[in-house]
Formats: sequence, structure tokens, C-alpha cells
Amino acid sequence: MRGIVNEWLLNHHRCRKFHKNKTMDKIADVVASQSGVSLDKIRSKSRKMPLPELRQIILYFGMKFRLGTLEKVGSYLKKDHSTVCHSIKQVNNRIDTDPDFRLLVENISCRL
Repeated sequence: MRGIVNEWLLNHHRCRKFHKNKTMDKIADVVASQSGVSLDKIRSKSRKMPLPELRQIILYFGMKFRLGTLEKVGSYLKKDHSTVCHSIKQVNNRIDTDPDFRLLVENISCRL
């Protein structure tokens, strides 16, 4: 476990850019560009498979960077606070179990 934490800290420090201007719009733009899906599709109400995952990633990073309360972060995608909590749990679970998903999240994190 300690090796995983040290690896994450090293990667996080290497990718970290010191920006104070992180916003939900910037996070959504980076997620859209990394995934190749338009921002309009991500914001739609569609439940086709890549879209819910991308919304969860946006909400995850919104809370990771502490851009507001659960309600404020969720309001960006017209979601309530319980959806934000569920998104954080789902993304953390997928990071632990799916290496491809973890790579996607790390790439997005590096670009933010």
C-alpha cells in the first residue's frame, strides 16, 4: 500500500501545475478534449455509456479541487448532492480496479 501512495504522490507532484483559476468550465473542457466527446453531449441527459462516466469525472475533479459545496459542484451539470457523492465513490472505485480508467483520470489530472 505504501508503494502505491508514494507512486501517486510522485505522479501528482510531477503533473501538478500551480493554478488558482481552476473552474468547472476548465475541468469540463479538459475532460471533453481528452475523451473526444463534445461538451454538449456530456451535458445532455443521455445515459449512453461513455457520457455518465465523463460526468462523474467532472464532478470528481470539481470536489477534488474544492470548487464549492456538493450542491454547487452538482449544479454545474444539473445534478444534486447525492449524485456528486455517488460520482466520487464510483470514480475512486474505478481508479482502483480499472487501469485504463486510471490512466484517463491521470491524463486529465495532468492537463488541469
